[in-house]
Amino acid sequence: MARLPVSESSLVALAVLGLLVATGVPFVLPLVASDVPPAGAESATAPGAVTDRNPPASPGGPAVDGDTPVDDPRPGVLTVPPDARGDGDGGTETYCTAGPAGTADAGLDSLARLDADDPTGANVTVAVLDPTGFDVDDPRIRDSVEGTASFAARGESSVGNDGFDQHGTASATLVTRVAPDADLLLANFRTAYDFTRAVGWALDRGADVVVAPTVFYAKPDDGSAPVSRAVADAADAGVPVVVPTGNAAQRHWAGTHDGGEWVEFGDGRTRISLRGSSERVRLWLWWNESDAGDHNVTIHLYEETDNGSRQVARSRAYPRGPVGTNQVLIESVETNDLLSRSVPNGTYHVRVSVPANATHRLELVSTTHRFGDPEPRWSLAAPATAPTPGVVAVGAASPGDRRPMERSGRGPTNDGRPGIDLLAPGATPGGSGLSFTGTSAAAAYTGGVAALLQEVDPGITPRETERALEASAAPVDGNQTLAAGHGLLDADDAVACARNATVP
Repeated sequence: MARLPVSESSLVALAVLGLLVATGVPFVLPLVASDVPPAGAESATAPGAVTDRNPPASPGGPAVDGDTPVDDPRPGVLTVPPDARGDGDGGTETYCTAGPAGTADAGLDSLARLDADDPTGANVTVAVLDPTGFDVDDPRIRDSVEGTASFAARGESSVGNDGFDQHGTASATLVTRVAPDADLLLANFRTAYDFTRAVGWALDRGADVVVAPTVFYAKPDDGSAPVSRAVADAADAGVPVVVPTGNAAQRHWAGTHDGGEWVEFGDGRTRISLRGSSERVRLWLWWNESDAGDHNVTIHLYEETDNGSRQVARSRAYPRGPVGTNQVLIESVETNDLLSRSVPNGTYHVRVSVPANATHRLELVSTTHRFGDPEPRWSLAAPATAPTPGVVAVGAASPGDRRPMERSGRGPTNDGRPGIDLLAPGATPGGSGLSFTGTSAAAAYTGGVAALLQEVDPGITPRETERALEASAAPVDGNQTLAAGHGLLDADDAVACARNATVP
């Protein structure tokens, strides 16, 4: 009996980053943005959830993104030759010989082919670390839970997170759908500091695989951020870590400013429009160089009215200063790390002012709106930016298609690595009881397959786990290396790859 329904044509295809639903739960890939321990007051974050109930959008809420596959070539989808793929360590060794690549059964169909004769994750422990929480009494995961912990930096925090648990519960459920006999360690967190503690706890409890469906913006992408170092240390300790690339490709812009008072977003334009509507505008701005002046780079938010543009908010510098080589700007003391402004429905755009004569590279990202002219490249977010082999960065594939979702985060990193390792299904099959989309779903699927590889070959290393997943991945349309890595997850071929490696 197959573990998952076969039909990809019945997938729930919602691109819902930032979508507010009637219950008030934001459809966002969970994210956090503080690398320091909380001091006194709670270190605030912007956690969100993808609900597994799929409630309707509230009236007047943001339009649902269409997960339109990206065409290739086109602006923002940079391709590189196949021999440029890799994890940045110069390694080219193979773990095994994969089955025939490019079969029609990659993605969800390959998961559906797994049956009683295939591994089930027996004797494998998977840690799922999520910034929301988990319903440990949910019948889909209840019998698999081996241990729980909360690192949410709250006086009364618990792994249940006061019922704000849809995202974590859905992630754990997808892991068990692929590896039904795996044991689960479940932990939630709020800050980046708490995340590093959760990773350490998972290792101490004997996790064989770590799945961390979360992203952290405003972090250096060279692997130096504490969250990236935490997953790298786990891989170095012998535990593969599977992480999403993030859902911000259409909510991201990056470019170089070469002087003048205002940043140009292309063709001499000094403004970038926000698309979609929301009760809140949230934006991060950061840069990777030190010549931007003393916290003088500022986000300006404008509303477009019948009488012209009207400035409604601007950011101010976060007093804790740089995170690594980055600076973070804020508007709201409540969130501590971004411009966050409650706004009425309307039409908005953003301008960015800079110090006189400053030249530097800037990145701007929104978790509530798409940009009119986004730059999808460089939208990969930590900890997926860790360069260590065995940290598997997973993007989301469009339902029924071997192409990345339009919003799936992509490379390259600023230090020249492709960044993304492979794609996995970015949605759930019809009849599964879940409506869960984006790169978190993709990471959960891949984490389940990593557990199967551990059962087939208990001695498999994190590097070999990554190699097996990459070698067995099916090619995607257009060789979109920076958007799709080695291709689309093929669970059946990955298991065959591990079996091939263990045959005398």
